[in-house]
Amino acid sequence: MLSTIGTVVVFVADMARAKRFYAGTLGLTVKRDFGGWVELGTLGATLALHDGAVAPVEVGGAGHARPGGPRVQVSFEVASVSRVVASLRGEGVRFVRDPVEIAPGRHVASFTDPDGNELSVAGGA
Repeated sequence: MLSTIGTVVVFVADMARAKRFYAGTLGLTVKRDFGGWVELGTLGATLALHDGAVAPVEVGGAGHARPGGPRVQVSFEVASVSRVVASLRGEGVRFVRDPVEIAPGRHVASFTDPDGNELSVAGGA
């Protein structure tokens, strides 16, 4: 029934700071920018930044993020976790989980964005 992720929404406190992080630091391309709703290009699902202060028209009127509410971890598939981690650390990204092998040949490392949302990279060593 549910098999494909279409959009992952990340609620942010400061849109300008979030765009600098996601587009500048992580290197994602801004596909569409409506001010309070920004869509970033990936090879899979759409990653959207949502300003919690703006009515969420694009997401069908869903509620705003609540302080202490659930968080979603976005995971990026990469060829080499260790290379990506080294590159992001060079950009000042703080990792909350160093690379670890979770299955034979499969590694993962987790970090946070400026709003404290947890993101991860997963793939080969």
